Amino acid sequence: MTGTDSLPTGHRLVAGRYRLTRVLGRGGMGVVWQATDELIGRSVAVKELRAPHGLSAGERTVFGERALREARTAGRINHSGVVSIHDVVPATAEDDAVYIVMEWARAPSLADILRQHGALSEQRVAAIGARVLEALHAAHVIGLVHRDVKPSNILVLPGDEVKLVDFGIAHAVDDTRLTRHGVAGSTGHIAPELFEGEPPSPAGDLWALGVTLCHAVTGRSPFERESTAATIHAILFDDPPSLDDRPLIAPVINGLLQREPERRMSAQEAAAGLRSATAPTTMPAPDPATTPAPAPTPDPSATRQPEPPRRNTPSPTTTGPRATWEDRPTTLGRAPGPPRRSRAGTVDPDDDSASTGPTSYPLAPVPRVLIVNALCAGGAALLAFFLAFRLSDIWQLNSAVTTISTLLPFVVMLASFTVMGSVRWDQVALGPGGVTLSRRKSGSSEVTKACRVKWAHIDEVVVVRKGRRTVVHLRMAAHTPADVRASPPFRGFARFKGESPFTQTLGAIFAQPEEVGAAFRAAAPREVTVRVPAEPTPEDSRNHGTRRNGLPLLVLLLAGILVSTYVFHHDPDVTRLTEDDWGGGIEFSPDGRTLASGTSHDAITLWDLTTHKAVATLRGHGQDINALRFNPSGTLLASASDDDTVKVWDMSTHKARRTLTTGGAVSAVALTFSPDNQTLAGVTDDWSVVLWNVRTGRRTATLTVEGDPSGISAAVFSSDGRTVSVIDDTNTVHHWDVRTGTSVGKAGADVGQWVGFSGPSVIVRDGSGSYVRTLYGHSDRITCAAQAGTGLRLIATCSDDHTVRVWRTDSGETAAKLSLNYDIGYTANAVALSPRGTTLAYGSGTQLWLWSTGIGS
Repeated sequence: MTGTDSLPTGHRLVAGRYRLTRVLGRGGMGVVWQATDELIGRSVAVKELRAPHGLSAGERTVFGERALREARTAGRINHSGVVSIHDVVPATAEDDAVYIVMEWARAPSLADILRQHGALSEQRVAAIGARVLEALHAAHVIGLVHRDVKPSNILVLPGDEVKLVDFGIAHAVDDTRLTRHGVAGSTGHIAPELFEGEPPSPAGDLWALGVTLCHAVTGRSPFERESTAATIHAILFDDPPSLDDRPLIAPVINGLLQREPERRMSAQEAAAGLRSATAPTTMPAPDPATTPAPAPTPDPSATRQPEPPRRNTPSPTTTGPRATWEDRPTTLGRAPGPPRRSRAGTVDPDDDSASTGPTSYPLAPVPRVLIVNALCAGGAALLAFFLAFRLSDIWQLNSAVTTISTLLPFVVMLASFTVMGSVRWDQVALGPGGVTLSRRKSGSSEVTKACRVKWAHIDEVVVVRKGRRTVVHLRMAAHTPADVRASPPFRGFARFKGESPFTQTLGAIFAQPEEVGAAFRAAAPREVTVRVPAEPTPEDSRNHGTRRNGLPLLVLLLAGILVSTYVFHHDPDVTRLTEDDWGGGIEFSPDGRTLASGTSHDAITLWDLTTHKAVATLRGHGQDINALRFNPSGTLLASASDDDTVKVWDMSTHKARRTLTTGGAVSAVALTFSPDNQTLAGVTDDWSVVLWNVRTGRRTATLTVEGDPSGISAAVFSSDGRTVSVIDDTNTVHHWDVRTGTSVGKAGADVGQWVGFSGPSVIVRDGSGSYVRTLYGHSDRITCAAQAGTGLRLIATCSDDHTVRVWRTDSGETAAKLSLNYDIGYTANAVALSPRGTTLAYGSGTQLWLWSTGIGS
């Protein structure tokens, strides 16, 4: 047997040229390896992009297109400040990964330098920034934007030369978008306009460069906060830190961090300012807050019309620091904004914001409600995940287990978060007609859902302070009409208890309670009571109408089903032979009555399988046991050890008959007897095959594969015993004549089949190495395997998914499956299958177990 995963991952050969040696880093887009281009002998970096498990064929195609787009994007840039692309290895039928071969720059990132040294000097930051700006300019002139400029993507070489890396989410203006929703990039460095649906542009890269320079010169990211929502709020509304003590570079940073792209400093101005900052005796660049910036270069992908200033951002004439919400004046006295228009372009007469736009506030979920709902949703998804695997174990599913165990938790999670979305209103607007709640599309001002509650149906408004937030509760009369009660977007109104009044919590507002209370008093009629209690009662502070009972009931239902599967499903017939003495190596005798296993103290134990008792202990090796093999007649047992010897034991006397050597400092890792019991073949850890005469103990031949062999894990004799064969990781079968040790073109007779592994899959090949079929069922990497007696075509595999499977290689079906747990050994480190396939032995840690497979019974 052999497999494509037999080769250590640190020495894989890609495209017959690039030798992967060690992992340099991992990220959401793939793994970056240090590698050697063996064709020309230079060091390179190889980025491995592999589609996650569970994707459909169409999704894998999109993933491959995205990977190739990354290579095309970065490969179009020709600049010393951008990491060069040397080669691209597309996905193949044998390997579905895309490999991008890049220049390897031996240098720390700017993020590493900041973590080690803290804030840098203005002159050094200016020098680094100028070089990054040159690299960005090289991308911008060919219509590319980077979209993820940050310290970790800037490598700093000696002399403060830089390499800009990771164009993985870069966007070409003339390229077809493969992703149409969402904002790409690191949250703390995303330009404000991108959150409002504007297309990526060079101005966004300049904003990210300004954030990076501010981080480098102050030692901390200017907008990074404890949560994503707080970070986005800081980008949209908070001022960057003061740079009065850094006058050389402050004008450039302040100019780049202008929220309005039209007012943002251009690349030419920034370059001039950074050059000036590197020379302390020169005058700094002018502050763009007082000097108008020239018109930006038109974006070739779209023509953007001028927009009025955003409500919560300063006008072009505003100067000075921005006020926080505690310091901002109330919005009640401001002039109303223009009426909002519907998609058809007409004014919506029921839209309160058309006349009362200033009396509106952004809403956030109440933290406690969000936590409870998240726990319920996560619990439901977790229960669904375990239930899917449990049911698949009971029903012995094959390929369907992957689909069920993957899709069911995500369906439950999606349904749970749909219910959680019932409290996620973005905006509350107060008008003469009532209270309007709205929800907007992410990054856009377009309203996707809305609900209006008329003042006539509201009895009381309670405004209470909770920490730094203000929470609003509406108490409504029992005669709330059915159209409001059944409104799908407003899920909190979906149920009423008889004729009793109903209370709904709107959400949290980042404003003073007095200001919010004044806004409600100004908008509500006299019949509606508005209270702002200084000391709220427990009833005033209680949250209402924030979730449905269906979600907790779903959690209880799934928990009940999961418990019932454990109660009513019996565990398989598993017996433990030893608790803490197994050390490696397992082998059944040809008659299936005896089991040999290595021990933790370099010995071999023989077990009588009719009584499950140890009958003998064989001692003589000086190190761990690597392999065990009975001869076809069952009279001899061969054992290989890390002490570079092979011993042949007489089963009648339990004594060592011969001690064989490999002829060098190599150990045998697999053993095979010829059908006539006369020859023993051992595969060594340097991928050569050693032949011994069992009767004399003499080494008769050492067989090697020409070139650079790898992946050889076992040798197989032909049915007539005249030839011995191996298969390497290129699926090439090699044959040798046993008597002469010379290579021959074909086997003397049938050599059966070859079985290899690729991740979680089993690949079956015929005696010539030709592909027969692939067996699917495991959800994680296969770690060990063993075959049953000749002619049965049964193979047992163990995997990191904590299961053991027995396969019928002729039909591709799973004949038996065992799910491991803490009671019967959580992982299997080695397996052996009895000659008839009725019993399987596996080692877990230091324990040895027997499992009755039910095959042939």
